[in-house]
Amino acid sequence: MSRKSSIYSDLSGQGMLKEYFTIKAHSSAIDDYYADEIVTSDRSIYYVNGNDNNKVFRINLDGGDRKQVVSSSTGWLNCYRGLLFYSNKSDNDRLYV
Repeated sequence: MSRKSSIYSDLSGQGMLKEYFTIKAHSSAIDDYYADEIVTSDRSIYYVNGNDNNKVFRINLDGGDRKQVVSSSTGWLNCYRGLLFYSNKSDNDRLYV
């Protein structure tokens, strides 16, 4: 039996959800790290990497071009109008953009 999970996001800003990609059971993973606080923007996925002191990484939707984008330990993150907001654990959980 094939199970699947999908990631949806509203790129239009009009409340219309679009399916970005589907992850099927037994398919290849797009990243081998513990991911928390996952958000999408444009054609990228941002996530807090639990295996690397909660730093923020970005990958393409296909799993390519993985880059660290925040070097501080991060509590949560969100993306709004192309800006990445996050709480910086290294600075008393202050809000950063």
